[in-house]
Amino acid sequence: MTCQKLNPVFSPEPTYQVPNFTAVANGQSITVSWINPTGGQLPSGYLLQAYNVDNYFIPCDGDVYTPNTDLSSGKAVVYIPNTATQSYTFTNLSANTNYYFTIYSYNGTDTLINYKIDGKNVLTRLPLPHLF
Repeated sequence: MTCQKLNPVFSPEPTYQVPNFTAVANGQSITVSWINPTGGQLPSGYLLQAYNVDNYFIPCDGDVYTPNTDLSSGKAVVYIPNTATQSYTFTNLSANTNYYFTIYSYNGTDTLINYKIDGKNVLTRLPLPHLF
């Protein structure tokens, strides 16, 4: 996959990443939460990634990734609208496993999608030993 597009016309990039990105384990689930950014160009949503290995990918503007909420495959990808609650819960997780989470603000849809891939919180990964 290449991240180069000829004459791209993307939606305006969000100004900020999310602040206060956290994760809390509870039994066989982990809830990640954040605070929606304010000011500037607001995002239309968030791309949330979860892995059971210390891994992540940086999204490419204009590419939409197949949502998958089942972490048993080792990877989950979730699109969350900005109007939704400021949290997401992954369930049915394995014991004695670390989970890692990354979130990116984005604006637009389909080939117009524009991810915020720079900034202070772009590579926020939360290793959380999941023991129950």
